[in-house]
Amino acid sequence: MKVIETALEGVVILEPELHRDARGYFFESYSQKLFDRSVRPVRFVQDNESRSSYGVLRGLHFQRGEHAQGKLVRVISGTARGRRLGELEGMETRPTTDRVKEALFNIVQFEVPGRKILDLFGGTGQLGIEALSRGAEHCTFVDQRSDAVTLIKNNLKVTDLAGKGRVVQGDSLGFLQNCGEQFDVIFLDPPYRADLLERAVEAIAAFDILREHGIMVCESALDKVLPTLNAPYERGKEYRYGKIKLTIYRKTGRELHG
Repeated sequence: MKVIETALEGVVILEPELHRDARGYFFESYSQKLFDRSVRPVRFVQDNESRSSYGVLRGLHFQRGEHAQGKLVRVISGTARGRRLGELEGMETRPTTDRVKEALFNIVQFEVPGRKILDLFGGTGQLGIEALSRGAEHCTFVDQRSDAVTLIKNNLKVTDLAGKGRVVQGDSLGFLQNCGEQFDVIFLDPPYRADLLERAVEAIAAFDILREHGIMVCESALDKVLPTLNAPYERGKEYRYGKIKLTIYRKTGRELHG
């Protein structure tokens, strides 16, 4: 765990170290020994959690004397939350609903910070932008439509995330064949037609686009049957939301022991 000093006397930021392997992740959220050594000796008594809607400002109670309390505050939201993104007209682009998007990022919330993202069928760019808002290091967006590419660039500017994104105009399958790089998280949300999603999943495995311990998230119609891939790629859980399904693939690797 990293301890970061701030400009406020007595206030520090505790940044947990995330340990990942094929099973998922682990992090130590609090250590009495580390806190006593790096901050000051305390007696940790109570742990509460609250969730605030966008626009809500919560205060911390200030108390003195025998009722004085120290506060340990955990931040879990994104920097671009509440920003309105532009949309595209027509049926080719079908933005992920808020309900499904929230569920998706609940699934991958600890896979995103500091990671390299690929939003393969960019559309409006909402999935990649959400990932950047939640701490991803960089996102590459790919879309064949020129109006989609323009919109993604504009949405990155609106959210002040243009410096962390690269927008590529071109065929998604062609991009996979020629990109020559790997990503930690890949979002696949193509139009619900033909076999585009299946071909993209197979191409990612064939060209080994996913990094070790990486995750691939596929959004599809409920009745879509996705392929089983050869090791080290594994198809994981499916999550159903009305007529929409999220399917998770992972690239396994050597497990970490400790």
